[in-house]
Amino acid sequence: MAVFRDLKKLLEMAVVWEERLTDFYDAVERTSRAKELCQNIVLLKKRHVENLDIVRCIDIEAYGKDEWIQNVPEIDVENLLCLSSVTEDMSMREIFARVLKFERRMKEFYGFVADKVIDIDEKELFESLVQFKDWQIIEIRRNLE
Repeated sequence: MAVFRDLKKLLEMAVVWEERLTDFYDAVERTSRAKELCQNIVLLKKRHVENLDIVRCIDIEAYGKDEWIQNVPEIDVENLLCLSSVTEDMSMREIFARVLKFERRMKEFYGFVADKVIDIDEKELFESLVQFKDWQIIEIRRNLE
């Protein structure tokens, strides 16, 4: 668990975690020999980067009075998306399982924050981030089928 003094710092940390997924996609793209996997990764990364740009541009101060958030669950991004464990022989199912696990953890994280904040605008912001994650999870599952 982590303690954040304000939502701005919390959102900055979330962006760092989200950037790790971009790095993971890059590592898979560079390493994998499977053409179909690389094509899927390119599409998922593109969508992720678009969503990440939206998150980066959020001006949390425009959403009202900032709040002190305590005991927010941390995400062990290093273990979930370990770049050094990416090999050229990893299957699409293996890669997507890691990505899905990460996306579910981020969804839980954003949901946890949405449940804790009191301000309605801030609550709606974090609920919309949960919806972003829902869409990404659906897209990843669709690519697995």
